[in-house]
Amino acid sequence: MSTRYSNKTNPSIFGLMPRPYGIYTSMGMAWFLYTYAVTGVRRFRDGNIGPVLIDINRSMYEEGYQGIQLTTDENWVYLSPMSWHPDGKRVMWPEMLRGSDGSQIRLQSAKLLDYLPEPPVPFVTTTDNIPYGIKDLTALDSVNPNVEGKIAGKQSGYIYLIRNVSGYSGKTEAQYVNFSDDGENFYNGYEKTVYDATTGGRYETNLQLTGSKQGEMNFRATFSALGGPMPAKLLFDGDIDGKPKSYGYVTYNGITLNIADMSE
Repeated sequence: MSTRYSNKTNPSIFGLMPRPYGIYTSMGMAWFLYTYAVTGVRRFRDGNIGPVLIDINRSMYEEGYQGIQLTTDENWVYLSPMSWHPDGKRVMWPEMLRGSDGSQIRLQSAKLLDYLPEPPVPFVTTTDNIPYGIKDLTALDSVNPNVEGKIAGKQSGYIYLIRNVSGYSGKTEAQYVNFSDDGENFYNGYEKTVYDATTGGRYETNLQLTGSKQGEMNFRATFSALGGPMPAKLLFDGDIDGKPKSYGYVTYNGITLNIADMSE
């Protein structure tokens, strides 16, 4: 499953520019992005979610490689799972008619005519000794998801992180102050996320990357609630500060993405 061939609903603007510990700030938007790009496309929004067939070796070494789009009709949308034949050369998956709530489903299949499978990977017994694991799961009962403090860069600067989460709502903010792990690339600026599943979510950033790698994130994205017949709509109407609720861009590695190019 992938949104890479769906230009209007691909939320890659959120991940184009890599940043350290970015998941801590953006995790609160995960359900909004999934609902926007997957659930919304299945229900009402034009777009597709694949599937896409990936040649792993090409994806590792060929810049710009995106795989092969297997969608054949824009009105039919992928459903999990992908079911592979043991010979590794045949695959089948279900699709639903957009807006049918799953009442109309069909099966699609593909054959890889020129693919030569590698020898099967032998199975091994899972060990009971997992160095990073814990046996007493009650220790997790005392874990506090809310934090406030600094993450020091290995070479310079820090990230000041605030995270307050309760149930399906929360607020996170990360302030980057000359942060660098490698001494070559430096981050300055901020990321903010405020969300509530019942009312909506907002991600806002103004973050610069300087050094051997150059990039900038300067955008805001505001989504409607996760429920209802048209969940997680990307909102572009005016906000109280006089700006659109969603605006801005990201640029990195010669690529610039504008949130205005995305569907509502």
